[in-house]
Amino acid sequence: MMKKIMILVLIILFLVIFCMNLKAMVSSNPTEENAGYVLLDTVFVTFKELAEMREPVMEKTNKALADMMKEAKNARAQNQIDDVFFKRFSRILLVLKIVITPVEKGDSGIMGSFYFGEINQFIEDIEGEKYDVQKAGGKEAINKLSQAISHEIIELRLYLDTKEKREKLIEEYEKQMGLKKMDDSEETDQAKQLNSMREVTFVNQAMTDYLTDFGVPPKQSGTYTKGSEFNEALSPFYIKVLPISDGWEGNYRIYTGKAFNGVYDGIEGCTDKDIVIVSFGRDGKKENWTYNPKKPEAGLYELKSDKDYDKDLVIWNGKWIRAPRIVKKSK
Repeated sequence: MMKKIMILVLIILFLVIFCMNLKAMVSSNPTEENAGYVLLDTVFVTFKELAEMREPVMEKTNKALADMMKEAKNARAQNQIDDVFFKRFSRILLVLKIVITPVEKGDSGIMGSFYFGEINQFIEDIEGEKYDVQKAGGKEAINKLSQAISHEIIELRLYLDTKEKREKLIEEYEKQMGLKKMDDSEETDQAKQLNSMREVTFVNQAMTDYLTDFGVPPKQSGTYTKGSEFNEALSPFYIKVLPISDGWEGNYRIYTGKAFNGVYDGIEGCTDKDIVIVSFGRDGKKENWTYNPKKPEAGLYELKSDKDYDKDLVIWNGKWIRAPRIVKKSK
């Protein structure tokens, strides 16, 4: 227990020094009041106060983490922060909570695996390299974890600072890809196809975020329902509402891991990290189409006739392998 207290104290002191430097680098008074900035400032204030306390550090830290989590949930419920910020901020709190959770020495069971697994995965996701806190041990492991937490706080601050710019970039991308949602009065087959593609890109991003957190995407092969384990794995944490059907009311098919092997001729070699989303198009029937691994772009097509809306839409690991080709307009 004493060792755990010392580890926590060192992490707190490291974060206090980091937060003081961060406050000097960035303005603490954003032009527009935002709950995200307030939460990050709370981290600074909280750890500064903890470092100055002489009362039991473990008990105070546990309460501080619970209070910050409550504030984050309230901010999310009132749409003052988005899902991305909430997920990443709450993960920081989770890691710090794990640090103060008692684990028996040498525990190789469920708690031990969870304890060290979550910390190692957090460091890998933030620092971009695999790390084993048990193997490193001592001050080196403490510094590495503290560094990862510090870097994630910086990234969250930058995430807030660049919100307006990111929204403009997304809007430009949607216009370029033709993914801008149209009014109901314009729901032609072209609109249904474009909106289906737009939904697919959002689902793909949600699954990619899940993959980043857990190392593999949630298991799925084919259609799914609102009450399925697959839906519950993604919604509402990674995507508010997971779409079930495309623009023509046909069910989406999703394949993760090796489940996509053989779905279309030419598809092989999928690994446990592959993500594929499929729409059977207007006719709702699987297209007799062959994938060419040597020329992936061969599956892209131009909309030349009404029958082209019957063709499938397939995105594989974020890249379209069967979809309308973007035709650049000449100036």
